[in-house]
Amino acid sequence: MPLLKKMRKSISLLVILAMSLSIISSVGAAEAPTPITDDLKGHWAETNLRKWVEEGLLQGYNDGSYQPNKAITRAELIALTNRAFDLKEKAAIAFKDLPSTNWAFDQVATAVKAEYVKGYEDGTIRPNQPISREEASSMIANLLKLELAGDAGAQQFKDASIIAAWSKPAVSALVTESIISGYANGNFGPKDKLTRAQAVTLLVNALAAVKPAAVYDKPGVYGPESGTETIKGNVIVASAGVTLRNLIIEGDLTIASSVGEGDAFFKKITVKGNTAIQGGGANSIHFEDSVLLRIIVNKNDGTVRVVVAGSTTIQYVLIQSPVKLEESFVTDSGFGNVELSSTLPTGSQVQLTGLFENVSVLAASIKVSIPSGSVQQLTFGTNAANNEVNLGKEASVQQLILDTVTKLIGQGKVIKATVNNGGSGSSFETQPNQVVGEAAGSITTPPSSGGSTGGGGSDGGNSGGSDGGNNGGESNVCAQENAPLECKDSSLVNIEIEGYTLNQLNNNYYETDSGFKSDVYSYSIINNLVASSIQVPITVTKSAYEKVSYSIENRIDNSFETKPLTDINSTFFVDIAPHEDLSINISVLSGDEIRTKFYTIYIHYPRSIQEASRIERTSSFDYNEYGHKSDLRYNLSMVNGKKLLFSDIIELYHVGAEQPFQTCSVSDSCSLLVEDFPQLTGTFNVKVIRDQLLLESGSYQYDLRPVTRVVEDIGVRVEALTKQHLIDVFNEEPWLTTPLSHAFKAYLNPQKLKQVYPEAKYFSYYAETIPYQINNYPLAPVNDMLKMGTTPFHFNSSGFIYGPNHIVFNEEEQGLTTYYYSQSNSPTSPNEVRDVFYFIYLYDENFNLIGYHATPIAFNEEHLADGLTPLHTWNPFIE
Repeated sequence: MPLLKKMRKSISLLVILAMSLSIISSVGAAEAPTPITDDLKGHWAETNLRKWVEEGLLQGYNDGSYQPNKAITRAELIALTNRAFDLKEKAAIAFKDLPSTNWAFDQVATAVKAEYVKGYEDGTIRPNQPISREEASSMIANLLKLELAGDAGAQQFKDASIIAAWSKPAVSALVTESIISGYANGNFGPKDKLTRAQAVTLLVNALAAVKPAAVYDKPGVYGPESGTETIKGNVIVASAGVTLRNLIIEGDLTIASSVGEGDAFFKKITVKGNTAIQGGGANSIHFEDSVLLRIIVNKNDGTVRVVVAGSTTIQYVLIQSPVKLEESFVTDSGFGNVELSSTLPTGSQVQLTGLFENVSVLAASIKVSIPSGSVQQLTFGTNAANNEVNLGKEASVQQLILDTVTKLIGQGKVIKATVNNGGSGSSFETQPNQVVGEAAGSITTPPSSGGSTGGGGSDGGNSGGSDGGNNGGESNVCAQENAPLECKDSSLVNIEIEGYTLNQLNNNYYETDSGFKSDVYSYSIINNLVASSIQVPITVTKSAYEKVSYSIENRIDNSFETKPLTDINSTFFVDIAPHEDLSINISVLSGDEIRTKFYTIYIHYPRSIQEASRIERTSSFDYNEYGHKSDLRYNLSMVNGKKLLFSDIIELYHVGAEQPFQTCSVSDSCSLLVEDFPQLTGTFNVKVIRDQLLLESGSYQYDLRPVTRVVEDIGVRVEALTKQHLIDVFNEEPWLTTPLSHAFKAYLNPQKLKQVYPEAKYFSYYAETIPYQINNYPLAPVNDMLKMGTTPFHFNSSGFIYGPNHIVFNEEEQGLTTYYYSQSNSPTSPNEVRDVFYFIYLYDENFNLIGYHATPIAFNEEHLADGLTPLHTWNPFIE
């Protein structure tokens, strides 16, 4: 029996580590110039240079100067570049002017291996020669593997004529990518010596051009409302409810398995790489007015529906798992070529609805259905044996090519069938218009006239006939050839909740309108109860043939039993209690059982500022020799039952003060200093401003007292995954696009917990990386940060604590959570791994805090991927 009655689909949390760049430049440190107090002040590159100095990336000379205008040599730039991009592999080199004893020998060998340096025709590398701006441009363009196409970018400069022909494409590429620019006078200065300041700026811009994948892991709408935005790298959609719009993705697009059975929407996007669909469900992945080159459908479990609409074009689709491809009001070519891969599991079902150019079937023992639309050419390869094709009455295949035995059923038309020797013995329920090929005479077709089938027919009841009759039932009607058009509908007609108004919600849970609308799938109603519970009738109106069911989900992720609604107008009752959040989920299946839609009604109470606020620590670790500091932040995301806009302004006032001590937007959260709160409990006033008008005001009583750490053994066990386990998980989980660096799993023995804290009923959890070496337990959380219910459980919650979750007390140790940390694909990330603290927070049945338990997880070489170094930041034996 699982510990959690129902854990959300995000139970396995993917944590992507962002690692900092570490470059220490000691170029020219032995050549100390005249002492200068601060030679960066006022310099055109002061911002970049100071940032590198502050972060320890750039060192100066012994007198404290940095000499930003000093020329840099070829070897020095190579060394900086190797460090910046973490390049280490070396090639075998033999340059006349670079002996193996020279400090730059290994650096040049690394640059040659990375293919951004080749040397001169005379066999020299000239390491001590100052490097020119055009030489540096060529090196960086080669390193970044930029497309060198033409010289348009370089032509904008006044001195374009003196840029060497061999470097002009590289200069153009770097200018186009905004990696390098010219002087204020309009010249590029290709022969000028590259300065230290220019080298740092060049590398900063080059590093910025190497973009990691953009990950969208929270529901919402991303992309500009108008115009287009270009994303240079890859894009990963890792959450249901994401909408991407007006984007040009120059890399790959991945719809990860973490999307689960949810939806994702893409409007006016162009994907120049591959699109991998690993998640999605019955309501589907939608592409509207979009251009995609290649889609790969490979969902680990279940069927995903992919819908294209408007002026969408998709050149090629590779199907490796069950799928429904559907065109909806397409004004362009829609789906082009489709291949059903030989890796499709036996028994898979593939449904094609729309107009398809070429469909090639390489899989065996699968079922293909084409309820409507047409396929220009449908081919079954020599290894595609034991397949069945169901052609609906409104479907047609212009050319069918059979190289293996195939069974075709249904009333759809095959205009021309080519039956080769491998297809000998194929059968057709409906006679093709034309049959050709070596084995044309071997196929089985129906007789020319059907004859009488008797009183009831095979599909009716005792006396129902072909249409179902008195006993045939709605499902039989929709299974007939001449099924009513309503059989394809899966949209509700109406939803009414007595005494309440339905508020229409978009993907970000913002209200857009009121009342029911069949193509809006999310709604909210406000629970204003303050005294007692009531029963509220909800009436659902469906079409004649739809199959509808509903379930109710409460705060602790428990779903009530799914129940059907059989009448055209069905009414069921929901018990609503004061200060309670509920979610009503309504599933609608079309009569032909092809289309499914889900409607959700969120019921939540109108939280006051006191109920909706929370103060959190930004970290569990405070000041030390590394300069790390933990401060506080104030979160408020909704008032009076409505979610605040990101642009809304929050003002915080000390009691009696006329001026706020902090002002911030909702999107940023309010950063607070510990010194703002000399007392651990107290009150401050809050104002919420929208469009310069007061939206809401009130007071907040905070509680910053530390929570008691539980030191007893309560049955929590945490184990790091072994090196081999990391590899196995990556190979087994298709949603993981990057190999794992490290990971851990947390377990709980509920019986041991019960012995120590029998009053414990719920838990929440969190994990945090230890940034530096410590020997004591980190800062205790404060009561404020562990408040539950500041937002409805079904909305996007502010804060980073996950829960609450119901504890189930049985005899066995149960898994709590798994944290996966992915290797960074950034060439600048260090190969170091820090230890982690796993926190579990305990609550009683009224959600009062009992305490928290902290478990350190120490990683060593046996629990890290190859090439990574453990830093052992948890070391309780440090004096």
